[in-house]
Amino acid sequence: MRSAARKTFRNTDPAAQNHIVKENDLPEMTMRFSPHTEPMAATIFKTISNRIKTAESDVLFAIEAIRLVDHFSFRDRIENTDQSLQTSGAATAWYASYYDPQDLHFVERTLMISAKK
Repeated sequence: MRSAARKTFRNTDPAAQNHIVKENDLPEMTMRFSPHTEPMAATIFKTISNRIKTAESDVLFAIEAIRLVDHFSFRDRIENTDQSLQTSGAATAWYASYYDPQDLHFVERTLMISAKK
């Protein structure tokens, strides 16, 4: 996404809304699309900070830390390229590794989910 398109997108409804995902066999999650306006980003980080402060275990902190690293890695790649995002064209779905017991993504997913009470 080019710079002008990113600036336009951050003021749209999809960038300003929380998208709740409730699917069978998946944990409940909230998706947010970036880039965000500064007030929206501040709200998101305040929400994350409050969840970490009130967490009953260190697992939530670990989940949020991993999520933030992934988020900022993605943003860095988007900000530092002129190429648009495209699907890989791979025959295997991007999430398949999260369900392969031989893959580290599977271990991460099951470890984080198992902490849910």
